Amino acid sequence: MQINEVIHKLRTKQGLTQEQMANYLGVSAPAVNKWERGVTYPDITILPSLARLLDTDLNTLLSFQDELTTKEINVFTEELVSLAKEKGIRTAFERAKKKILEYPNCHELILNVALTLEGLQSMFSLPNEADLLPAEIEGFYERAAQSEIPKISSTAKSMLISKYMNQKEYVKAKTLLDTLPDPISTDKKRLETKLFMCLENYEEAAKSIEQRLLVETNDIYSDLIRLMEIALKQNRVNDAKYIAEVTKRFSQLFDQWEYNSYVPEFELAMTMKDASACVLVLKKLLPALLVKWDYTKSILYQHLEQKEEKKENLGTLILPKILEELKDPDHLEYAFLQNTKEFQTLLASYDSLG
Repeated sequence: MQINEVIHKLRTKQGLTQEQMANYLGVSAPAVNKWERGVTYPDITILPSLARLLDTDLNTLLSFQDELTTKEINVFTEELVSLAKEKGIRTAFERAKKKILEYPNCHELILNVALTLEGLQSMFSLPNEADLLPAEIEGFYERAAQSEIPKISSTAKSMLISKYMNQKEYVKAKTLLDTLPDPISTDKKRLETKLFMCLENYEEAAKSIEQRLLVETNDIYSDLIRLMEIALKQNRVNDAKYIAEVTKRFSQLFDQWEYNSYVPEFELAMTMKDASACVLVLKKLLPALLVKWDYTKSILYQHLEQKEEKKENLGTLILPKILEELKDPDHLEYAFLQNTKEFQTLLASYDSLG
């Protein structure tokens, strides 16, 4: 809240009229009225007396709250998602900037805002907005990287390192990478699981294992995709095909999102410029985007709860963006596909979405 809102709230809580407050402080009633409307502010010499009168402290009076709770931050990022859907990403971005101005030292807020905006940009930005936000988002990551909380700082730095590498700024990426802490020798999650087992708290032990499994299988999936890409860049086509098949089976084995299982096959077909194979995979990949992934339905993750922000099927938001890229003649990597009749027929079946 702004100071004018705080004054109004605390005055009414104390049961004081504007005239009574004015008399106690030796100012005019119109002056108090202007404070509460945010037209003017109390003189600095009055602030201690004003705080005592309102039974508060100067930090509360001046809204010197540096931090938001994690729950408050989650609620705010959900608000940004809704705002982007209803009014566009630019409106969501302006709302985010305003919030950060209110809490300039809350690094957890700044980091989560940056992560949310980056995700929203990939889903909702229009072609003429494509270059508007990256620099601003990068600035948020740079601020969050200054946090004294290791988890926040490391996450922000990791995002910056990826950005620098994408921008081919490898020296900056290496310099920042060297500041990240080495992995700790003791795995806290594994110790936690062992403790729960010793206490015969099997519900929590299972939950701890499933949380780690969910994260680590996603990491392994990403690593397999990278291995396939390396094999393709080194012209080891047979190796790439083998890795793609392993990645597909791995994704299915660990009950990942169905969409994941088709990605390596599509990337392989794209690199080989095999139009028929691409269309064949797209016929499975695109519908899979519309199938909501609820990992809690899997026996492997049955003790976990679906996060609120994960309850919505993000695939329905991603699909129109993918269709737009597939059709766009400026995306030259799809040129070998765009002139084929089978590909055009497939895209036409999604005209109502794309």
